[in-house]
Parts: sequence; C-alpha cells; structure tokens
Amino acid sequence: MSINSNPLYYNSQAFVFLIEQVLLTNTCNETTLPCYCRIIEERKYQKVVEVLEKLVQIQNESSLLPFLIESIYRSLKYCHLSENCITLLENNLDHDDRLIRSISFKGLRRILSKTECTKSQRFQDWCDFTIENLSNAGRRIAKVKTYLDVLKVIVSLEFIDLRKMTMKNGQENLLDQVYLNISKHVTLNRSISTVIGL
Repeated sequence: MSINSNPLYYNSQAFVFLIEQVLLTNTCNETTLPCYCRIIEERKYQKVVEVLEKLVQIQNESSLLPFLIESIYRSLKYCHLSENCITLLENNLDHDDRLIRSISFKGLRRILSKTECTKSQRFQDWCDFTIENLSNAGRRIAKVKTYLDVLKVIVSLEFIDLRKMTMKNGQENLLDQVYLNISKHVTLNRSISTVIGL
C-alpha cells in the first residue's frame, strides 16, 4: 500500500514531523507536497503556517503549484496564514490552469467568511472587474449574496475569454450554454437566475 493511500502514515506524529522537516529544509518534490496536502486535510499538521510560508518563499516548480495552492486553501479553513500565502492565491486568479485558478478563487473567498483574516482588496477588485467585464459584454451580475457562486463557476471554466462567452454560435451564446450546464448539476433557485441576469 502506498504512502498516499495508507491512512496510518497520516496518523503518525513521527511521519508528520518528518514530512514537515523535509519541507522546511527546501526538499519539496512530487511525494512530499501531496503528502503534506493530505496531512492538512486530515488536520494532523504541527507547523502548517511555518511550512507553507517557507514553501511560498521558495516556490519555483510549476508542477507542484497545484499542491501548494490546494495546501493553502485547505489550511485557510483552520488557521490564519501569512500575507505571502494570500498573495500567491491572488497572483493565480488569472492562471492558465483552471484548477489553480479555481482553488485560488475558493481560497480567497474563504477568507471573506473569516472575521479574523484581513480581506483581500485585490480579490474584491478582481471580482468587481470581472462583473464589470461581463456587464459590458451584455451579462449583468447583481451583487447579491450568491454572486460569488456565479463567479466561482466562471473562474472554473476552461477559458475565460469574454469574446468567446458572448459570441453567437447558432441559437445561443456560450454564457447561456454555461448556465444550462450549471442547471444540470446544481439546483438553481430564482436568486441565482436573477444574479446572472437570465
């Protein structure tokens, strides 16, 4: 049984200590960071703030970026992280990879719900800019309680090109197709329909 799938490793304080020490000594690879992400998920970490701060400072491998972003996102549920961690999320709101973009968005959104965290003005500016661009493209999104749900879906799309989202392709534009796709997977109420202006 591998390390990734064996829960006994994550329940061992010695294993957690070993992984954290490896990460603190700048040895971050395809095994240690995914393990640490799982350690965070299981809430077995001991030095998560220190480890993530160090990883953000030395982050230079793009192949490990999704694990680092996910580790930061998961940690935000339980603790207050440094400004460097938040900045990394902010810097990846427009990343080419939709998974990185989506997790960065969800992490910054999680901060909004935590009273002890400083809210990200850059995230709010990004949301306002996106809403303005959609409005300019003919799709108004009202700033009601659920507007962030709509932005979360948009940021998770394969591409964020408003020209493509508003181009006609047959009878309906792509934003309408996105709405139809969402409605297949989520039970939408009238407030969400009102938010996206359909």
